[in-house]
Amino acid sequence: MLHVPYRGSAPAMTDLMAGIVNSAMDTVPVTQPFIQSGGMRLIASGYSERVPAFPDTPTLAEQGFPGFGLAAWLGFVVPAATPKERIEALSAAIIKVVQSDEVGQKFAKLGVIPRTAGPEGFGAFIKTEYSRWGEIVKATGARVD
Repeated sequence: MLHVPYRGSAPAMTDLMAGIVNSAMDTVPVTQPFIQSGGMRLIASGYSERVPAFPDTPTLAEQGFPGFGLAAWLGFVVPAATPKERIEALSAAIIKVVQSDEVGQKFAKLGVIPRTAGPEGFGAFIKTEYSRWGEIVKATGARVD
């Protein structure tokens, strides 16, 4: 495969739909309308587990690429000087919302797999991601295009 850098999802999806590129990898919210309309065919999920929006689509790991797991993630951060009690209160409120049935249903439609880890767990996750991607960048010589 040849990596073709794009300045966002819209031009990448336009070129994929026009047949200028043969494949693309993007998030579920971006690709879902094209897949549901029949304009695109989903052949694999890059997540480490199957996506709720497309439960019949196997992951890349299931298709012979063990250890492959890629996902966009979002989290809440606050200034370092924020008092611990405020961080804990904010974290509890966010976890309650994320775990609610209403938000869970909306997330599932978007292909979002919610994770709640609290401040310490999220901090550990960020450190792990930094290390993981740092190793990949060093091993591949990747650079910003």
